[in-house]
Amino acid sequence: MNGLTGQYLSLLIAIQEMPFGTLEKLAKKARVSKPTAAKRLRELQGLRGGKSYFSVTPLLNYRSLGLEAVDVLLSTPDLKSMETLENVATNHPYTGYRCRCYGSSNGLFLQFRTPQGTTRLIRELIEHLSDKGLATDAKFLATGNERTIHTSLRIKGWDPNAMTWKFDWDKWFQKVPEPSEGTGGLSSEPGSALRWLTKNDIHVIRELMNGARRKNSDVIKALSKRGVHITPQTFSRRLKTIEDECIEGYRVTFDPVAFDIYSNVIVFGSGNAQHLDALRLKMEQDPIPFESTLRTTGENLFWFIRLQPTHLSPLFTNLFSNLSEMSVCIMDYSHTLIYFLWPDTFDGETRSWRTDPAFMVDDVLKASGVK
Repeated sequence: MNGLTGQYLSLLIAIQEMPFGTLEKLAKKARVSKPTAAKRLRELQGLRGGKSYFSVTPLLNYRSLGLEAVDVLLSTPDLKSMETLENVATNHPYTGYRCRCYGSSNGLFLQFRTPQGTTRLIRELIEHLSDKGLATDAKFLATGNERTIHTSLRIKGWDPNAMTWKFDWDKWFQKVPEPSEGTGGLSSEPGSALRWLTKNDIHVIRELMNGARRKNSDVIKALSKRGVHITPQTFSRRLKTIEDECIEGYRVTFDPVAFDIYSNVIVFGSGNAQHLDALRLKMEQDPIPFESTLRTTGENLFWFIRLQPTHLSPLFTNLFSNLSEMSVCIMDYSHTLIYFLWPDTFDGETRSWRTDPAFMVDDVLKASGVK
């Protein structure tokens, strides 16, 4: 598509500000005619046989769903071991994300969303993989009770003429955030959604993860193809409940090729707890214009950031000057994979997730060819 960063830019900005805006509202915001907006939107969504330039996906409320995040960085001795671990990730029922990493550790970064109280089974799995020599080191990352901060790529920061992002890291790091009365902690009751959640609801959430900016009728058709039949009235009612209790918000993700954001890094560090709290506040009050996920727990920092290569230096310089320890992993963008929720992990009769060791450990190892 020619001129993506020019004539299509205003529409992308409108989509970011109104992920579920009607065509009429998007056209008005982008200051183009409705037919022009419709034509460009079809192209941006890849509906004419091309690639999709953006997606809208939900940020799940793991706590309400009765799930918890378990992040682990595995160092591997060779590529063959890394590929085996990727198979393990694919075969595990609760994998959320995987990517190859190089830098302070060469291996695989895995994110699991497991039923609350089952972290020990992930550790058991990793211990078995380590015993088999597939992982030479395993670093579990602290998650804590602080709310994870998500930021999205803000197209307004993109200069289409210079083909670069305008953002002053030095100025941003020097800013002092406004005092906050909130604790930044998690508010929902653990597993509160399990009181009413059904297996069909998990199917709906899965479809939202596959693209939330779709008509209800299109999602219903997709569900029907997978053997899940829901009437439009029931779907609308269940979707409202799901959004209220199981989804914290929606993120608009853009194609990295179009905006030169190939550099994906994960920063692990530790430092003064007050400084990290201030960093959290700045991200909430004045978010950076790049897609990122920030989590701080006491004196520990985890920060995934996707940005333009020229912005790495000022980011690292400012972080390194304020952290007592810092390590960086470069993520291999071509070898990353996001996993949707797997409905078969949920028992609709007991309204609970499957947590038996055979399901979470033994079956995974067997399916991955690890004896």
